[in-house]
Amino acid sequence: MPCQEYKDDGTFVYYDKDGDDWIPSNDTLNEYFVDGNLLCTRWMENGAENREWWEISIDGNKMNWSALREDEDGKTFTATFEMTKVQ
Repeated sequence: MPCQEYKDDGTFVYYDKDGDDWIPSNDTLNEYFVDGNLLCTRWMENGAENREWWEISIDGNKMNWSALREDEDGKTFTATFEMTKVQ
C-alpha cells in the first residue's frame, strides 16, 4: 500500500514500499489544499495532470476519505479509504 506525506508548503510526497524501505516518487507536481473538510490534490502521472477532490474527517489518529468517482464505463461510485497517522 502506498503512502503520502503532506507538507506545510502545500505539496505532498507519494511513497511506495520497496522491501522494508519507503521510496519517494519522482513526480514533478504534487500539490494540495484544504478548505474545511474538502481536500483537493493535483499531480502529474505519466505526463498527464490529474486532480481529485476528497471529503475528509479526522477521528483520533485516523483520517477518513470519501469521494465520488467515475468508472471507465461512465458509472459513478463512492470511493472511501482510511489513513492512520504514523509517528
